[in-house]
Amino acid sequence: MEERLREEMRRIIRVKDPDEIMRTIKNKASDPNVKIGFGAGKLLTVKDVIEVTHPMIDKHIDYGNITKNLNSGRIKEILEQIVILKDAYDRNSLENLMNLANDLIEEVKDIVIERTLIKRILEATGDLRPIVMPASVGRSEIPNIYLVNENYNEEDRILLAYKLLSSIPVGQNISIFFEGDFHDYLKSLLRRKLDKTMLSSGDINSSRWELSQPYVTLARLLVWLRNQLWEDILRDNAVELMKASSGIIYFGSSVQIFPQLSRFVEIWLEKERNKTILESMLDSIKKFSDNSHRIGKKAVEGEIELLYDKLNFLMMRLIEGSLEWESLRRILDSMLDMAERLRKQGNDVRFSLHFISQLLEADTRGSSEHTP
Repeated sequence: MEERLREEMRRIIRVKDPDEIMRTIKNKASDPNVKIGFGAGKLLTVKDVIEVTHPMIDKHIDYGNITKNLNSGRIKEILEQIVILKDAYDRNSLENLMNLANDLIEEVKDIVIERTLIKRILEATGDLRPIVMPASVGRSEIPNIYLVNENYNEEDRILLAYKLLSSIPVGQNISIFFEGDFHDYLKSLLRRKLDKTMLSSGDINSSRWELSQPYVTLARLLVWLRNQLWEDILRDNAVELMKASSGIIYFGSSVQIFPQLSRFVEIWLEKERNKTILESMLDSIKKFSDNSHRIGKKAVEGEIELLYDKLNFLMMRLIEGSLEWESLRRILDSMLDMAERLRKQGNDVRFSLHFISQLLEADTRGSSEHTP
């Protein structure tokens, strides 16, 4: 499992073009005040050499301590040799420069991986760290958040870190891990059909408001899968894998656990009319929010955020298998209040509430609840 973790780390690290790195070195080395080394105000930063493509992981990489490790030993020697040869133009020197640049890239990449794996995961001595579970802190920092017998061995930490590392990013602040075989299947499907390992708001027809809420993002992702990749999922006999999957939503510095998707898939994805109703609701609220923000700007941002808080709760209940009418009522009230406030300011926001009547007519029974 440790080797799989190392492979996942390598997969999410993209190395920069050696020519691009050489240009950065040449530009900075022309300033006599710039010191040879890594860090702010020095020849290079870690991100001049590599890029962590998984946004949730990038937020939790300990770049400060990694930078300290890069300013000694072999890497410093490589940088010094590159600076000496940077202006050479003979064939042998140019070949040496490229070899040195490639060596530098591999050394930096290895230190990022090993420093993250060993110091933040393998040697965490019974505690959790954000690279293992976002929002967690060490026992030495806040000891009273751990239960008396709560402990995490190396195997636990590796498994938790693997789930985060292999989760599917949706935008910059959310990533999702599906338990069971559906996760690897979905990642393979995204690579095969779209050549993607992560999804943007544009990919799933989402908005920044939706991507600020974990369950709204999950619902939008599942509706998008139903619209765009359902034929493949059916052909690959993967619907049952989706139904059996529960999972984790990593959201900023918090973690949300969602239950098995069987009931949600049966009611809101497999039933074409219900899928259309759910999508219509998401689209209507998205259009209303975008139009309101276009007119009211920052004056309505707080109200839109509250609206999506309420929508997130409704989506959480839908994912769990029930439609909560009180939450829907709160969403309706928020939209009407915001529209009325903008109207009083001389701004008319047109919007549709047709999805309300559609939801009233939706068949929300699961397959086991139908009577002959």
